[in-house]
Amino acid sequence: MLSSSSSILQDTIRLINPVSWVINIGRIIYNSNQIRKIIRQYPNAIILTKGLYSHIILSFAKRSIANKLIWHLQDLLSNRFGGILNKILNLLAKFGTNFIICDGRSIYDSLSPINQKKAKTILNGIDSTKFQRTQELRKIGRQEFNVPIDSYIIGHVGRITPWKGQIKLVEAFIDYLPRNNKAILILVGAPTFDSDKYLNDIKKLINQHKLKDRIILTGYRTDLNKMYSMMDLFIYPSLEKDTSPLALLSALSSGLPVAISSIESLKEIIGNFSRIPIFNPNKKSEITLVYKQFESEQLRYEISQLISRNFNTQLDMETHVRKMMEVFDSI
Repeated sequence: MLSSSSSILQDTIRLINPVSWVINIGRIIYNSNQIRKIIRQYPNAIILTKGLYSHIILSFAKRSIANKLIWHLQDLLSNRFGGILNKILNLLAKFGTNFIICDGRSIYDSLSPINQKKAKTILNGIDSTKFQRTQELRKIGRQEFNVPIDSYIIGHVGRITPWKGQIKLVEAFIDYLPRNNKAILILVGAPTFDSDKYLNDIKKLINQHKLKDRIILTGYRTDLNKMYSMMDLFIYPSLEKDTSPLALLSALSSGLPVAISSIESLKEIIGNFSRIPIFNPNKKSEITLVYKQFESEQLRYEISQLISRNFNTQLDMETHVRKMMEVFDSI
């Protein structure tokens, strides 16, 4: 599905792309008709959709067919263009769905009152055994990137795109660096589904300050347990609409000390973890203060222990699956 708008000035301005709208509508009509042929064969099946494109296609495909359709909404639509996209989605949900699972309270709040009656918030879950930090992986990872073992590594994992806010971390790190000559910033991720423009802006800023050896861009990685093992602090600076992000949940499941930006959807995630710092991602001073706070090994240890004690009762995969199955059983 093509982007419905074009980004300008690091996503601060969005312009409607009419060509994309025409192409997307054509694809939706074609694909919904193809899928309709398949689901006709299974009239009593429950269908679970993930992703905006899938929600739209299956809502059209199942019209007048007895299947039960559950949307798993994982994206919060912006209010750009007068909120037209959200209005279209709510209209489609009203007539096309039997139930809606929202992976964040902000998504639930974006639904109309009628749709909220058949919706429930279930936060994402993570297998807490998958991302285990070890001293061996810490050593191997730091050797791979030629980072001294006693470095203070601040890290982030996420798609390289403007609303994730990585450039805010870089700008704050440049201000912070004169204070700590052992500090390293590692940004893990790639501009998946996006252009390289934002990534190139980050690289340009790094090169301007000659910090290629202090700010490391790893690109796309699958060995996240090693990436988390390398880090002393995981910092998540999203600027908008980030609900139940798996990178943040993975960091929490690994027991990493964490700090998050002050958007509501992230505060919902860490609501049961006291002492996790919250900062305004648009204020460099607040980000640099977090960097300074976590220089303390004692603070890192205390928050890591707090997260490890509470994660399994709040955000583990078993809890997530149980809540999802309750919805399926009710349908």
